[in-house]
Amino acid sequence: MKSPKPDFRQGLKSLSLRERVILLCLLVLVFVFGGDFLFNRIYLERDRELKAAVASAEKQVLHHQRLLSREELIHAQYKKLESPMAAVEDSILTETEILRELSELAARMVHVKSIVPRLGHYEGQQVMFVALDFEGPFESVVGYVEKILNEMPSEVGSLSLAPRSGEGGGVVCRISIRVECFES
Repeated sequence: MKSPKPDFRQGLKSLSLRERVILLCLLVLVFVFGGDFLFNRIYLERDRELKAAVASAEKQVLHHQRLLSREELIHAQYKKLESPMAAVEDSILTETEILRELSELAARMVHVKSIVPRLGHYEGQQVMFVALDFEGPFESVVGYVEKILNEMPSEVGSLSLAPRSGEGGGVVCRISIRVECFES
């Protein structure tokens, strides 16, 4: 037995014009909504996913830019902190060099009783003020003061000489000098 095949043409011809228009409108609506559903599902959904991925990537870029700017700020602050440390190291080296030079100049000429250094500023420059007490024969004391003035970048702030009491004579000298260390 053969089942009869449905004949759509026959069925369409049997419909009235109004029914045909309704069926055509229904098919158009199914086609439009189906196309809209597919368009939203395939194109717009992918577009939303891509926009979300781009927004996430932009957030990550902003985060990394903030981190980079913080890194630059930290490096700048570190350099600011590092500079005074280098200046302190330079001042320590300079102070040591000045004290060594003063003691070398005094060798075999005079007896140094005390050296009191103090770092400070004078006319915008880093300087060392040195209070120096020493004793010896008058010629040696004068020679030592001349060596200090000739061989070191220094100026005398005050100088006092007093005769040494006891045997052998000689003088006791107290001098205050200003020695240029390095420029600030």
